[in-house]
Amino acid sequence: MPGRDLASRWFFGLVVLLSLPFWVLGALAGPVPGLPMGIPVSALMFIVPGAVALLLAARDGTARALLARLRPSRVGLVWCAGSALLISALVLGSCTALRVVLPLPPLGLPWSSLPVLVVLFLLAATGEELGWTGYAYARSSGSWTFALGLGAFWAGWHVIPLVQAGRGAGWIVAWFAGTVALRVLLCRIYDASGAVLPTAITGHAAVNVASSALPHYDSAAVAAAVAVGFVVAASVAVPLGRAR
Repeated sequence: MPGRDLASRWFFGLVVLLSLPFWVLGALAGPVPGLPMGIPVSALMFIVPGAVALLLAARDGTARALLARLRPSRVGLVWCAGSALLISALVLGSCTALRVVLPLPPLGLPWSSLPVLVVLFLLAATGEELGWTGYAYARSSGSWTFALGLGAFWAGWHVIPLVQAGRGAGWIVAWFAGTVALRVLLCRIYDASGAVLPTAITGHAAVNVASSALPHYDSAAVAAAVAVGFVVAASVAVPLGRAR
């Protein structure tokens, strides 16, 4: 375990270090034209967690095994579909429930651009989850407290790009809480599936695809509604799971 703890510290430290150039680039360049939700150039840092995981795994001689985990079995594909459907339902359902108290426009999934969004967000999620789930969480005890800490790091890692995208303080706070809960939920799905790594990838991608359909996505009320949905789901999932 001491060796694993040291590797984890190297992982998180390198993620921050290698993200710095992207944050600087985002400050200079701003949002990327044509991309949904005002995504800034710094969002290209999605490659960092996976790259760091592969670098450290190569040092241990386990890089090939890490990459092999990206290919799920037939049963794993069912878990992947379930993960994507559950996360999408939580995002869209939370916003739909909010319409009971706020006069929001109807959901508007961008059908014409949906294939491009799916591919884009799957690539981004793969780059991240290879590191967050495939390396950091997989090497942990699998406790919900580790998942909680990982979620806080994950959410904090996004704060600078969110500021660069023009998100307000209230929105960021609500999104932060929801993102931490989402990480706990993704980790529990991963454990329940028998450590099928693509469940985290499809769940992560589903958040972004579904969020692109939300009206007033940059509203703090919408972010808070989605956060409540994730917090409730994670609260239910934690007692059902167990540490590895």
